[in-house]
Amino acid sequence: DYAEAHYNLSFSLSNLGDYAGALRETKRALEIDPYYTPQSFQLAIDLEFEDADLKIVPDLGGEKRVSGGVETFQFDTGLLDSIFKQLEPSEAPTAEPPAEGDPYALAEDFLSKGLVDRAMSEVRRAMQRGANEARGDVLLGEAFGRQGAWGDALERFEAARRVSPNNAEALRGETQALLMLGRGADAAEPAALLYKVLPDDVDALLLVATARYESGDAEGALEVLDRARRVDATRADVLRGIGNVLKAMGNIDAAISAYRHALTIDGDFAAVRYDLAQLLMTRGDFADAERELLAALDAVPTYADATLALAGLHRRLDAPDRALDLLVDFLERDPYSFDGLVALGELLLDLERPDDAAFAFQRVLRFDPSHVGAAFHQGVLLARQERYREALACFRRVAELEPQGEYARRAFREARAISLRLDGEDA
Repeated sequence: DYAEAHYNLSFSLSNLGDYAGALRETKRALEIDPYYTPQSFQLAIDLEFEDADLKIVPDLGGEKRVSGGVETFQFDTGLLDSIFKQLEPSEAPTAEPPAEGDPYALAEDFLSKGLVDRAMSEVRRAMQRGANEARGDVLLGEAFGRQGAWGDALERFEAARRVSPNNAEALRGETQALLMLGRGADAAEPAALLYKVLPDDVDALLLVATARYESGDAEGALEVLDRARRVDATRADVLRGIGNVLKAMGNIDAAISAYRHALTIDGDFAAVRYDLAQLLMTRGDFADAERELLAALDAVPTYADATLALAGLHRRLDAPDRALDLLVDFLERDPYSFDGLVALGELLLDLERPDDAAFAFQRVLRFDPSHVGAAFHQGVLLARQERYREALACFRRVAELEPQGEYARRAFREARAISLRLDGEDA
């Protein structure tokens, strides 16, 4: 409940490009205290596996309050001028000195440090001085990508390719931008060229495989991933990709085998343990699934998907108290997790606490009126109260929002049951 910490966390998340997280933290801060006052924070880090000499210098320049008035005051203009002189910003930016003859070295240094705006300014200055145009457009594309502006990034990568059609970094950037924009089919063409240019670059091969899969060529994606595995057998992420494609193709046993192989390479790969647990649950191996989820949370204690999956597993195994403890702890850390709130609401319905469940669903809908899960459960609660017209309106809304989703199918069944009940009453 510390408003200033939430405000500053939002600034940090925004600089990292997590704008949804920044918005969540800002909303939470505004709930606690609508007025922001800049604060100075000290950060202490507990490094479990390293012997670090970490010193925090005390802030001796904070605000001081004194009682009583000031008896005398002498205005010294020379002293005032010297103070403003000290406060003038340094003209030279803090950066690594550029490599001799490399006009983009300073921009790349800024980009590596996350100083995106400075990097873009340096790139444009270098391009104005006649530096390589294709390389400049690639760097601008990377900078836009860091900001999440994938449309602008795509334009820069395409511009680089017009100058240098087989530029590897431009092809890599264009493929990634198209994938981020949800245009997997369009990504197939630059991905094919990227495969020819960088046939032994594992990161490039992962992009190519993703583009092939998104364009509907699952077999082709597996072919590229198998090549990546042969190029570097120590990459657990490649084996995870193989498992994901096999899972999508319905080959569950082979997918499980790929995930287990990935874990022999990197036992702390929490996402793989989560993926493996999902498959184990579909086969009814609940004990093994629980062990994988616990191991995932041991590696990454704040892993939201694993926490919600474990709570769902406890609920499925008739252990509501354990599920409730998990969800309450999770929502204390992230009170704006809509999936967490919906999961809590579903559990509260199981526990016959409809008023508390309604509060959870309403909290979600207050921030996201188009949330499918919350809208569906609101309809269920309205039906329980025999407010059938309102319930049917909720179910129609669910079908409009996500016509092919699981909630839409459940909404259809609920709406049909209501219609049959109303027809019976009319008869």
